[in-house]
Amino acid sequence: MASQVFTSLCEQGAATYQEDAIFAESDSKLFIVCDGLGSKGSGAVASQIAISKIRDTVQSGANDLLALPIAEKDVRQKYINLLDEAFQSASKAIFDKAKRDPTFVGSCSTVDVFLQVEDRAFIGHVGSGRIYLIRNGELHQLTEDHTQLAHYRRVGRLEGLPVAQHAQLGKLLTRAVGFQEQIKVDILELELQEGDRILLCTDGLWQVIEEDRLQSAFVAHDLEIVLKQIQAGVSNNKDNMSVVLVAPSLQRQSLAENTADQKIKLTGKISLFRYLSYQELIKVVSVAELFKAKAGTMLCKEGEYSGEMMIILSGSVEVTKAGMLLSQMKKGEVFGEMSMIDTAPRSATVVAKEASSFLAFPRDALFALLRADSALSVKLLWGISQEMNKRIRKLTNKLAGTEDEVNVDRQGGKLPFYYSKEAEK
Repeated sequence: MASQVFTSLCEQGAATYQEDAIFAESDSKLFIVCDGLGSKGSGAVASQIAISKIRDTVQSGANDLLALPIAEKDVRQKYINLLDEAFQSASKAIFDKAKRDPTFVGSCSTVDVFLQVEDRAFIGHVGSGRIYLIRNGELHQLTEDHTQLAHYRRVGRLEGLPVAQHAQLGKLLTRAVGFQEQIKVDILELELQEGDRILLCTDGLWQVIEEDRLQSAFVAHDLEIVLKQIQAGVSNNKDNMSVVLVAPSLQRQSLAENTADQKIKLTGKISLFRYLSYQELIKVVSVAELFKAKAGTMLCKEGEYSGEMMIILSGSVEVTKAGMLLSQMKKGEVFGEMSMIDTAPRSATVVAKEASSFLAFPRDALFALLRADSALSVKLLWGISQEMNKRIRKLTNKLAGTEDEVNVDRQGGKLPFYYSKEAEK
């Protein structure tokens, strides 16, 4: 069954040129939205070049990968590499045209790409367009704006700036395809589940419609009506607006005990990851590996070195030390997080009490993600420090014979050093 797709390319009355471009093909399950920038309509050329290069590169490369099992992590990495290659090809083509044509200098394009392969999606993003996931009635922004406003927010420089300046900062790009020969691309791997919908849009949409209005609109199931509501809501917009709305069709119903959303939310309950956004949790879960074990399987052994942390998705385990039963753990609990961080020998042995499934986080893969994302690293470090604080307080209370009541989280689950969007309102 083909994915359900609706597209909208709207030229607003106040816009001088139509510089947006879209590509949506259900058969190849490839969807692209671009917003070109340049003088005298050259942005339109840039966005068309981006569409052409990315489409041709992805479709050609994907044909060579179709026979490979998407469940294999190295196969999914090939798709990630293919998406990056496509963006690099587009950026070089636009940049090279500017070298040949002085009137084209400075032309570039924002680009957002959604590629579905069975129950997996690969998302590529550069610029100020956005990709949203609509899942279980909730709207999640999957991309990060490459604008001066977003940069200032990340580094905490918005405090003190007049709110009136925010709109202008939101239009200043820090990254675009074609401005340089090579470009850093944000690529996200996403596990899909039944009922998911994906929205790709240019900033002509999200600059004028608040996220709460978008979320309320997308609770509806008639996608065509939703698009008409969006168009009516931005009729006075000064910028062009382009939208691709996809309801992915999955070839088979997942037989896993946990949906993609459940895996993400279970991971978010772990103390190390409790400060991560939904988007960041998707990144973390994407490096994990699904692991199943029969009853009696030894998952880690006391005194041995191992670099994996595991979250129990189903079933239960027993934890022993020197042959003595310490505890039993069940769905949603985690073990191995401290050994993963400090690489010390395992302090206990863990054995599957029954047939169980786990999300295993290899140390090397998780640390590679942390090296690539400094904001995620800071949040993880804060989660670790809060957990260690809690454990130390519990231990000192126990030694002192006082009640084992601990309240070290005085931030209410919020980071004390990040400037939020809510603070701008």
